[in-house]
Amino acid sequence: SASESVVHAERLKDFTDVLQKSVDAMAQLPGSAGVKDAAGATVIDLGQQLTSARRNLVIPAYLDALAQARTNDPAGYEAIRATRQKLLQSELEGAKERARVLREAFNAYADETRLARRGADKRSDEPGREGLMANVDGTFIDRVIEQAVKNRDIDYRRELSNRSVKADLEVVDRTSALAFEKWLDREVQARPASTRPTGDVARDLADLTGRVVGMTERMEQILGTLSARNLNPASAMFSIDSPPVVRSVRLVEPRSVVLWGAAAWFACCAVAVAVIALRSRRAPQPVALLGDRQVPAEHHVAGAVAGLPGQRDGAQRRLPQSPREPVG
Repeated sequence: SASESVVHAERLKDFTDVLQKSVDAMAQLPGSAGVKDAAGATVIDLGQQLTSARRNLVIPAYLDALAQARTNDPAGYEAIRATRQKLLQSELEGAKERARVLREAFNAYADETRLARRGADKRSDEPGREGLMANVDGTFIDRVIEQAVKNRDIDYRRELSNRSVKADLEVVDRTSALAFEKWLDREVQARPASTRPTGDVARDLADLTGRVVGMTERMEQILGTLSARNLNPASAMFSIDSPPVVRSVRLVEPRSVVLWGAAAWFACCAVAVAVIALRSRRAPQPVALLGDRQVPAEHHVAGAVAGLPGQRDGAQRRLPQSPREPVG
């Protein structure tokens, strides 16, 4: 019947709207731009196809179903449309009331905390005295408690602000939905009486339903791939802050060759220094006879020039002619 076609078209439009929101949410996930379904379409392509189908197929079919219901069953059409608009109006009023309550609660709490902060500032006019008496009258502990309360105050105000924003956005959504329903009524009233058979409208709605179901299956394919990537133990430990990038790397990089060459050169220098130090320690030292003792050659020369202990100051000193000749 005409009423069944209206219900079918309305459910199809609502389902398409929900599917569009789901596709938009999937497009915000990390790495979603590179995921494709079996037909090779990405999430962005699927969202564009869904938007085009909703705008050019689903909404015109919805208008045809409404126009046919108005022609075949005017009383039933008026009852359906009045009930729907009444429900949307009631939801809009409830959303406005929730937004107003949250806004008033936020403003009242902000005024209360502002007055309390002014009183605390007046009590803290003497920081030197309070710092001096911190261990006596517990001012330090009071300051710690006050800071903790202030942090909780900031968190609570942030929560109230977020809830108020969500309530205002809900009001916007309800207002848009009600305005769309009123536009549908104006379009149906402006159309002439429908002459299409009921079976044709029902057949068009069935074809559109099959097409939307096919888009849903493609979305589930992409969602399965994204879930396998993002909803696993690794993703619970690590978060992706940028989309994945495929990069090709050479087998031998010039930068790596330079670094390894510099490291090898420093290693060779260190080994050469160590070898030279060991050889200098193991080399034999020349000796000379000093009386009945053997001393290094540098000691022998130093004793020959500066004199030996026990030698008279005026005695003539000479260097030995050979290593075995005593100094004197």
